[in-house]
Amino acid sequence: MDSLFRMELMTKRLRSIGHAVAQARIHNHLSQTTLAVMIGRSDHAYISRIECGKQAPSLDVLFDLADALEVEVKYFFTEI
Repeated sequence: MDSLFRMELMTKRLRSIGHAVAQARIHNHLSQTTLAVMIGRSDHAYISRIECGKQAPSLDVLFDLADALEVEVKYFFTEI
């Protein structure tokens, strides 16, 4: 697999995860700031970067997001 293809695939995956986070956040009527606080972050920009596919959340953060958004972790991977 060439590196350009791998980068494109990673970008697609991050955007898909970010889209799922945004959908669940909006469904739960939460702001980015509120969600950030719920997972122990003080900056809404962190959530924004995840939702835009610019930040790869760690596995721990994915579990924290799932708990805060009342979804299972697999929800973030349903579109991939």
